Amino acid sequence: MLLLLAIGASLVHGHKGTRVGFYSTKCPQAESIVSSTIQCHFNSDHTVAAGLLRTHFHDCFMRGCDASVLIEAAKTQLEAACPGVVSCADILALAAHDSVVLVNGSSWAVPTGRRDGRVFIGN
Repeated sequence: MLLLLAIGASLVHGHKGTRVGFYSTKCPQAESIVSSTIQCHFNSDHTVAAGLLRTHFHDCFMRGCDASVLIEAAKTQLEAACPGVVSCADILALAAHDSVVLVNGSSWAVPTGRRDGRVFIGN
């Protein structure tokens, strides 16, 4: 069930320009930075996995990925390695994938290349 939600969240909006390996030349370490960050947080608190998947679902599935929730530790490392390259929306998509894998769920290829939204939806 979790896997279906995660895959659905990634595919529903058919993000234009996304593809597997989007950062392979622009920031080759992007996926490994996110993965190691999620692994570190998961080792400290196993409940982070469910929270990341839920966040990805609500952020991307319902209104399209605007990455309203920033995974700061990964973003800080990515900005140091590749300033201004990796979107917060992609960090969240990769983090959701990694969290599912960490709880022994299935793995899938994560298309990346999302751009962060610029619309604030508030009260």
